[in-house]
Amino acid sequence: MSIQRQLTLLILATVTLATFFAGLYGYKSSAQQLDNFFDKELQAYSSILLTQSAYQTDFISPANQTLQFQIWRGDRLIAKSANAPKQRLSNSTRGFDDVSVAGKRWRIYVDSSANSIVGDNEKSVVAIVAHANDLRLAAAESVLIEAIAPLVVALPIIAFFVFYFIRKSLKPLVALSNALTSKNSNDLTQIDINNAPKELSPVINHLNELLRRLSQAFVRERQLSANTAHELRTPVSVLNINLHNALQAFNQSNLSRENIQELQSNTDRLAHVIEQIIALHRFTEENFNEHRVACDVEQILQQVIAQNYNEISVKSQTIELSCNAQVVIGHEFALSTMFENILKNAIKYTPNKGSIFVSVVESDAHNHPELKDVSGKVVEISFEDSGAGVSQQDLDKLTERFYRAKLTEAQKGSGLGLSIVKHIVELHKGVLKFANSPLGGLKVTVLLEAKQGIE
Repeated sequence: MSIQRQLTLLILATVTLATFFAGLYGYKSSAQQLDNFFDKELQAYSSILLTQSAYQTDFISPANQTLQFQIWRGDRLIAKSANAPKQRLSNSTRGFDDVSVAGKRWRIYVDSSANSIVGDNEKSVVAIVAHANDLRLAAAESVLIEAIAPLVVALPIIAFFVFYFIRKSLKPLVALSNALTSKNSNDLTQIDINNAPKELSPVINHLNELLRRLSQAFVRERQLSANTAHELRTPVSVLNINLHNALQAFNQSNLSRENIQELQSNTDRLAHVIEQIIALHRFTEENFNEHRVACDVEQILQQVIAQNYNEISVKSQTIELSCNAQVVIGHEFALSTMFENILKNAIKYTPNKGSIFVSVVESDAHNHPELKDVSGKVVEISFEDSGAGVSQQDLDKLTERFYRAKLTEAQKGSGLGLSIVKHIVELHKGVLKFANSPLGGLKVTVLLEAKQGIE
């Protein structure tokens, strides 16, 4: 059963029950008030009859034909109304009573007085005034019907308005249900419900967020599958060639050190590509937010430089770090991976005896309008090298997966490094910028929000 139908039936049942109990209460109240009114009428008319009996013998029948009376002097019936029975209605001398006479229930009032107008001896005159109970009940029912009839007539109108307003109120929920029903497993577009009530807005927002994350996950999976297959094809083919050449050289007893070194070099390249793909796949929004901590940027940079110093030394390059204590909230391993990718890129494209400069400075957020949700301080981390530089056309494509700037044919890589850097920066709600460095090569700048309260 739909919510709309349940609510409609529930409200109508509630209104009907309320009407019933209101009618029941009104019936009891009306019956009580009518009883009091009729009892006072009985008392008033009995008083009139007793007064008449003292001065006359002709009694006027009441205008109210529902009233019946008997006048008794002693044991003799001296007067009665036309429809009153000849049988004495009550043997009491004063007060109210309910009796059954001739198959009918009567509400009677008995009053008496002594007089000496007729006869020698003083005899008691008893006035008995009666009201048939069924007439009282009919009067109470008439009042009840008059009170409830408008409500009964109004019920269909109430039902229509209840149905209309419930249907109107549930229209956004029905629209959401239809939108979800119409979706298939490949449709991850956002749900847009016009004029959604505030109670439904959190549901729609959470559903849209879930759909967005699912869409991103599927896009990552598709990109990972397609691009990984494309990128791994070359090193695997090269390895096959290396193995074939090494096997031929071995069969000819001509296996050299160069054959082994070339095989090792291409194996290392394949391993590096796989590590980069795993790193890119590992840093998702879901697992990233669970491991956010305060991270010392200077300490992470020192560790990254130390781990890669051997490569710098082999190429006789110089590296300088200009930094003071700066702390950001983030994922320590992700930041380390990001800095290492930027540094390895600088080492790769910096010539022998070249220089690399790493700087970390703090600035105000208003100097960086691209950081929309940051209002405090910003940590600015820059990597500069003295390489050949990058054209403007290549600067715009550096973060595309598997894209490599055409600097020199001697430089080999996966094309994933700066793509991973961009992904990690976005997870930290930061900004990644590229420019040509005054040193002659590439300048990579990362802007991250500084942790507040650090002295």
